[in-house]
Amino acid sequence: MKITKRQLRRIIKEELGSMTVDKRDQLMDALESKYGLKARTTEEFGSGSGGVWLSGESDVPETAEGLPMFDYYLDMDPYEFGVHPDFVKFVGEYGFFPEWNDPGTLMLWRM
Repeated sequence: MKITKRQLRRIIKEELGSMTVDKRDQLMDALESKYGLKARTTEEFGSGSGGVWLSGESDVPETAEGLPMFDYYLDMDPYEFGVHPDFVKFVGEYGFFPEWNDPGTLMLWRM
């Protein structure tokens, strides 16, 4: 059986698309179960597709030390651009990274 380059590209695109959605869904479920976060898609926010939208203002989980897991205005060690390294590592395990959209909106994008 022969397939054309066009058919192969379509197959690869469909597979990559389904993997992205699966990983995102897994991440959203994990954020809710581990941190109690209400995660929504970036499409719901009206932004680019494929990401996760989190509120940076309400119900922000805390570290073991009682500090917020993420806060736009935190500029101290060990935070990286207002996000605790433990949270960066957690979302990184799913192939995502955090990026602030604005002080009250944290987006998670695929690496």
